[in-house]
Order: sequence, then structure tokens, then C-alpha cells
Amino acid sequence: MVFIRTKKIYNQDYAYLVENEWTDKGSRQKSSKYLGKVFNIEKKSNFHRIEGLNYKEIILNLINQELKNHSSESFSFDGEKLTRGSRIAILALNEGFLCDHTVKKLLDFKPVHILKGEELANLLVETGIKLTPDQFVELCEKVFPKENKEEQDPVKPEEFYY
Repeated sequence: MVFIRTKKIYNQDYAYLVENEWTDKGSRQKSSKYLGKVFNIEKKSNFHRIEGLNYKEIILNLINQELKNHSSESFSFDGEKLTRGSRIAILALNEGFLCDHTVKKLLDFKPVHILKGEELANLLVETGIKLTPDQFVELCEKVFPKENKEEQDPVKPEEFYY
């Protein structure tokens, strides 16, 4: 399992991609990639509107709304990378981190079935996007395909009786 770990160096946080490895002595963490300097910015508002024609457009809108909620004018987001000036930046938002790694994972997610809803929720939290339960339900209704009742329940109820 890969996750983001922060390390404080000279009173500044830096983010690393870390994965657990099993050795003879037990579990060890191995840094696999340096992600960049972590910036903590204060949240000013909590506005989210689920807008867009497809999954990718909706997610990009949510990311931009979260950036506006945190008044992050000194940062720019191009749809893949978050930068501050010419350097890649990582924002600590809510309970997650907005960075190129988490954005890529979220955009690569394929909403093929509603049973993947928990995975989508985890990806949103990892990316730092905090939705209310009602907003998450609205998101799921827009991005997951509608299920046909016959596909959902192919066995007729009378087949259970002997």
C-alpha cells in the first residue's frame, strides 16, 4: 500500500510517497518518491457544487472549488499539477494532500459500478476534497452508471421457494 508521509526538516514539512515492506524484522517503511514542499493554508469557505458533463470534468471542478475554498491565489493548477511559481507544490487540505500523485489517482479512477463508491470516497479524502454526505450521494448519482433493475436482480423471487 502506497501513501503520503510528511517529514519535518528545519521547521518545514516535505511530502514523500511511502510504501510498507516486510522484512525479517517486521514492517518497514520505504520512501519511493519525493513529492515536494507541503503548504498548509487556512480554509476560508466550504462551497462545493457538483458540476460537469463527465467524471473528469466534475473532479477537476471539485479540485478548483477546493482551491478557492482555501484562498490559494499563489498556487496554480493546470489539471494535473499544482505549482507555486515554477516549483511543484503539495497542499495539505482537510485530511489529505492535493498533489500530482493524488490528482492522478483520482482522475484515473473508473466509475464503473456503484460498489466502487467506497474507493472513490477514499480517493477524495486522500486528495483533500471534503464533501458532505449529500454532496457525495449527488456525485455518485452523476458519475456511476445507472443500473437496470433486471441486471441488478436477475433471479426472480419465486425461484427461492421450493
